[in-house]
Amino acid sequence: MNKQFELKLEGDDLYFRADQASDYVPVRLIRLRPFDGSLTYLSIMHISKKRELFLIRTEADIPVQFRSLIERVLAQRYFTPAIEAINTLFVRLGNYYLDVQTDLGPKKIVVSSPQKNVQWLAPTQCLIQDTSGCYYRVDDLSKMDRKSQAYLQSAF
Repeated sequence: MNKQFELKLEGDDLYFRADQASDYVPVRLIRLRPFDGSLTYLSIMHISKKRELFLIRTEADIPVQFRSLIERVLAQRYFTPAIEAINTLFVRLGNYYLDVQTDLGPKKIVVSSPQKNVQWLAPTQCLIQDTSGCYYRVDDLSKMDRKSQAYLQSAF
């Protein structure tokens, strides 16, 4: 796909303009594969019309001058700290309380309904959504200490 487009960022708002369009329209950049971290399968969605304007299938579909802008927007939208260790975990009234060490520092998180809010993406990789709606990832369970592995395997 060699269709060109333009993007601009004004404050926190992203705008898109296709080839023959003269006006920029407000858009949201959405990963169709939300947690793979690549610049593939990205949808540029019109905010008010809620429809896709452009699909980025591969990194080659992105004009070079917009790659860093897209990376910045995605990093802000899909902020997911990595859990490196679980210090403590206990269950109270069906909620799982975790004291974790992330790549951004210590954090206390609460997870309810783990069957719904813990998604195993691979045998050693999972994504956890806490009660605040924030996501945390475990990149490789086998690289965590034994206590952390035991907590995750027994709880989730």
